[in-house]
Amino acid sequence: MKKLLFCLSVTAALTLIACSDDDNGGNAQNCVTCTLTDSDTGQSDVQQVCNQDGNAYVNNTNTGTSYTDYISLTVSAGYVCN
Repeated sequence: MKKLLFCLSVTAALTLIACSDDDNGGNAQNCVTCTLTDSDTGQSDVQQVCNQDGNAYVNNTNTGTSYTDYISLTVSAGYVCN
């Protein structure tokens, strides 16, 4: 009986681990919103920057730049990302 419960527990754990990527379509994508506001005009430039497979996608367009480099450059240009 103990072996049966152990096997069921292991099977359940493996199933949960294997299916965890399916919750977001299997696509590990993390997005932040970066905003730059012109202090003179009050106008804002807003970009959605997503990390997809290590590359930065801005407004659903692949930049060809790594996500960490793109965020670093964007922040150094004055954008606030959150």
